[in-house]
Formats: sequence, C-alpha cells, structure tokens
Amino acid sequence: MRWMGFNVATCHVRGQIIKIGVSSETELYRANTYSTKEPETLDWLENNLRSGDVFFDIGANIGGYSLFAAKKVPSCTVYAFEPAFLNFSRLCNNIAMNKLANVTPCSLPLCDIEGFQYLILSSAEAGAAFNHLDESVTPSLSACQDRGLGFGTMRQGLLTTTLDALVDRHGLPFPALIKIDVDGGERKILDGAANVLKSGSLRSVLIELSAATEAELSQTIERIKDFGFCLTKISDWTDCREGIASRNYIFNKPRVLASTV
Repeated sequence: MRWMGFNVATCHVRGQIIKIGVSSETELYRANTYSTKEPETLDWLENNLRSGDVFFDIGANIGGYSLFAAKKVPSCTVYAFEPAFLNFSRLCNNIAMNKLANVTPCSLPLCDIEGFQYLILSSAEAGAAFNHLDESVTPSLSACQDRGLGFGTMRQGLLTTTLDALVDRHGLPFPALIKIDVDGGERKILDGAANVLKSGSLRSVLIELSAATEAELSQTIERIKDFGFCLTKISDWTDCREGIASRNYIFNKPRVLASTV
C-alpha cells in the first residue's frame, strides 16, 4: 500500500491496526518494533488512559504512541508535540492516514521559557531522534556539529513555549496524562509546567529521563515528587549514548492528593 507517495506499514499493536508511512530506515525500524521497543509505554496507556481524557504526547516523533492512544480510546483527546520539521510532516501524514480526528499535531518545542531558539537536527531521516534545543541566538559551530547521526549542521528556528503558558494563557485543557521523550530537555519542560504538574487533573506522567550523573537524575525525580507524584515503575531497558543513560520512569499521583482544578 502507498499513501501520499510513501510506502505504508500496517502494524498490529495490541488489538489495534495502525498504519505508518515509511520513507526511511528509521521509520521502518519504528514500525517493525512498534509493539516491542517500549512495552511499558503501551502498558501505561492501556492501564491509565480513560474515556474523555486529554493526553499530551511531548516528543511525539512520527506519532506511534499518539496514534495508539487515539485508537485505543476514541473518546480521548491527544495533543502530539513534535517540533522537528521532518518528523512533524510524517506525524501529520500518519494522523490523516489513520483518519484520527482526536489527535492534534503541534509543531511547538516546549521549554522553561518563551522565546526564539534553534532546534539542532541530528539527522536528515524522518523518524530520527536526538534533536536538541540551543538557547543562544547564534549557536556556536560546536553546537551544530554532526554527533555521528548524519545531519548536525541543520538548525531550525522556532518559538518555544511552556506547558503552563499553553494551559493558563492559550486555552489548552489540563491533561490527565503526559508522556515526555525529548532526549535531554526534560528538566526544562518540567520547570515550565509547575501549574500543570500540581493540577488535580493530571494523574500520571511517563518520562524518559537522561542524566549524566546519579545526582542529576535524583534531582529530577525529586522535582516530580514535589508535586505529589510517586515513582511507580522504571523501564527494564536502559539506553546509553555518549556516557548518558536513559530510561523510562512512570509517576502516578495518589487519588488522595488529587483535587479538582
């Protein structure tokens, strides 16, 4: 099957049939490992996403978890945040191809401040990860260097915003679930989300944490716990790149601490 000039992989994911456009080796890999790469994320969505919920998928890439959530619970509303232009294009294609009216793609990079920043792109392939924000007005050459992933010198200009600004000033609903997978910018997103994190609407957060030291990791975990969350699960897998280890951490807010916003 082809869609908009792309080959299409039909993925069977826990009872859902999901189509993924394939234009690169990375997209093919994501389609082939849809059910196996991060099983705890699928478990988390199956166990926590409810009818009528709002789900923020931050670092949605080409949309795997957004598509699964929207298919699994058709009455939920998904906001899929992906700033990298190639990934955002494929995300939109995948939403359209699966005819999902309950997913809104957002090409917004989230941070702790609002302002102009550069997104340094790691690769020319759709589906690639490890893009990162550079806050300087003019990034240094070293900030744009190829990190062994194929692109490196491409920078995309974007206006960053915060989760609190989106909800408090721009009218987005408070989420019930948040997934954050941004390859290193997690703490800044959390620092820009104090009102969202303390809201009674938010029940659970899944976040891939990357930390160079145990102290840095512990500080971020304690930061989330400060908002009334308990750490309930850590992924069985660990991804190590350039001396930095990453794992998925799931935090739930006990019902006794929740209050209505």
